[in-house]
Amino acid sequence: MSLQPDHLVICVADLGEANVEFVDRFGLGSVPGGRHSGHGTENRIVPLGDSYIEMVAVVDASEAAFSQFGSWVQSKVAGPTGVDAVCLRTDDIVATSQRLEIEAVAMSRAKPDGATLAWRVAGIEQMIAEGLPFFIEWEGPEESLPGRTPIHHQAGSVGLDSVEVVGPLQRLQTWMTGARGVSIASGPPNIRAVVSSSQGPIQI
Repeated sequence: MSLQPDHLVICVADLGEANVEFVDRFGLGSVPGGRHSGHGTENRIVPLGDSYIEMVAVVDASEAAFSQFGSWVQSKVAGPTGVDAVCLRTDDIVATSQRLEIEAVAMSRAKPDGATLAWRVAGIEQMIAEGLPFFIEWEGPEESLPGRTPIHHQAGSVGLDSVEVVGPLQRLQTWMTGARGVSIASGPPNIRAVVSSSQGPIQI
C-alpha cells in the first residue's frame, strides 16, 4: 500500500484575491476547481504535477455553518495564514481506514468542464480536531489527478519538494505509518512545506 503527499490545503477568504497573491508572491498560477456540495465551499487548484495546492474558501456561509468541513474552513480563515492541512494519497483507502479504525466517505465535485471528479476520503474529523493529515483515494486514471492539470507557472517547472508535519510525535508516527515524501517532528501542531521551482525553493 502506497502513502504519499497528495495536496496541501490553504483556507482563504477570497479565491480571486488568493489567486492574484499566489502569482505575485510565488509565481504560481491556479485553475478553478469547483463547489463542494453540502459544505458551502469552493476551491482553486495550484497544479504541481504529482501533487497540488488546494485553496479553499467559504462561498455560502449558511450552508457552511451546517458542515463540519465548511465551519473548519471558516475558522481557519480567521486564524494565522499558512498551510492548514495535508492530504496523503493512498491506493487502498479501505486498508488505511481499517488500520486506523476510521470511516472512508465518498465525495465528488463538478469540474468547470462539466465532468465529475470523484474520490474517497478518511480522517477529516481527526484533521479538524487534531491537525493530523487526512487520506484520499482518487477514482479514475492518474492523468486525471488535479495536480496534472496543464498550466503555465511564472516560477517555471515546479513540484512539491518537502512537507513536514509537526505535532505529538508518537501520534503522528502511528497515524502516518508507511508514508513517504513527508517528515514529522515533535512540537506544537504546524505544517511546513517547500515547493521547488526553476527560480529556487518556495516556502509556502
